[in-house]
Amino acid sequence: MRKILLIALKLLVSITIIWFLLNKIDLNRTVQLLLNAHKGYSVAALGVLLLQIVVANFRWKYVLFHLNIIASFIEILRILWIGIFFNQVLPSSIGGDALRSYYLYKKGYTVAHSMQSVLIDRMIGLIALVILVIATLSLAIDLVNEPVARWGIFMIAISSTIAIILLLTMDRYTQNLLHWKVIRGLSAVACKGRKLVFSASPGIKIIAISLLIHILTIIHIIILSVGIGLDLNWLGILIIMPIASLIMIVPVSIAGWGVREGVMVIGLGYLGVAPESALALSVLYGILLFIGSLPGLVIWLMSGHLYMHQVK
Repeated sequence: MRKILLIALKLLVSITIIWFLLNKIDLNRTVQLLLNAHKGYSVAALGVLLLQIVVANFRWKYVLFHLNIIASFIEILRILWIGIFFNQVLPSSIGGDALRSYYLYKKGYTVAHSMQSVLIDRMIGLIALVILVIATLSLAIDLVNEPVARWGIFMIAISSTIAIILLLTMDRYTQNLLHWKVIRGLSAVACKGRKLVFSASPGIKIIAISLLIHILTIIHIIILSVGIGLDLNWLGILIIMPIASLIMIVPVSIAGWGVREGVMVIGLGYLGVAPESALALSVLYGILLFIGSLPGLVIWLMSGHLYMHQVK
């Protein structure tokens, strides 16, 4: 019942935000922009998205190696892609991550190591995103004129930085709570994640790969914006997108739908983008995310059941 209620709340959030946006914009204009989107640019953006998945696989492979989980690049990519697909279609945004852990477990690795690899991978991605937000904070403050919005950006940067510090040092202040299995597991993630991130090698490589993943998202958005005829300042997208991506991480909607559109309409509005154009860009981005995840469905249909009958 609790899970059903949570899914219902997420669905309500998605529907509410989308309904609010549709009542504030010219829907016909948005549909027209989508229909007129340049197919070549959409294909190019999809190519960047696929490249992003491959780059993300390099990061996860480094994390797995650090945890003494040895698997081929292709094998890891297959599992990662399955996880990406189910993150897109399951009500819970962590459903795909749970499958990634499950398939590693079925390959003979412990539940703890399997879950730690996914959590550390996610944590490193978040660290890189916060680095981008902090690096562009002064530019973002200059770009946004409204005092309330400026304060909001500042608070997002500060709170996310504090959250990262707490995550990385969790094992230092939870010694008295280690009798709880969840706390013990998260403390292990914090300890191993910290050692990995702050190691000379491969820590620097992993952070660099994570930054590249986020930069590819920015390039993806730039290509899509050109494809629907938006004349955007590229520096502006570099400033706005990390903040928007940080907000979109919060799992309060179905696969990010609604929240993504609301954040992009508001964020791109500071770059002078009309709400109809920002919504079209966000919807096209969401559609390509789904299309880019479809190889995961094919992999799952062809070999997913084999994973389920492996080592027990």
